[in-house]
Amino acid sequence: MKNNRGFTLLELIVVIAILGILAGVVSYSISSVSTTRAKKVTSDLNALISQCRVDTLSGSPSPTYLEILKEGDTLYGVLYEGKAEEAPIVKVKQQLGGSGITCSYTTASGTTEITGGGTLKLGFVRATGALDTTDYANCTAINISAGAGNNAITLVSATGYHYIN
Repeated sequence: MKNNRGFTLLELIVVIAILGILAGVVSYSISSVSTTRAKKVTSDLNALISQCRVDTLSGSPSPTYLEILKEGDTLYGVLYEGKAEEAPIVKVKQQLGGSGITCSYTTASGTTEITGGGTLKLGFVRATGALDTTDYANCTAINISAGAGNNAITLVSATGYHYIN
């Protein structure tokens, strides 16, 4: 009769290899989910910027501007009609992302993260479609990150053109 006292070295190597493969799959899945969340938020925000520009160029009765803000841990994009110093009308308020989404923007003076209470306001010039850098931020890029996923929207202030990197 044989006396079994434990695992063989081969059994131990196989178990460790299986655990390593499982850890890699789980790690990849988590980074894939965060990358997808960042892409969705970036796409939704890019659509709101487009809507703001189109509304401004279409000759709506009063100016339109977009405000990106964070309430608690949630990022929102709010499209307003009317001047900021008067009581503007909220046209659209869209939740852009839940917890774990980080948004920052780049101007000539550096990069600023949008945190609770912080905002970014973007507007366009009705005559040309360019970014309105007189009344609103002169923003060159908006960066969205969620875990391992990082995306950016680049803004060309002279033309108002914007695209996802």
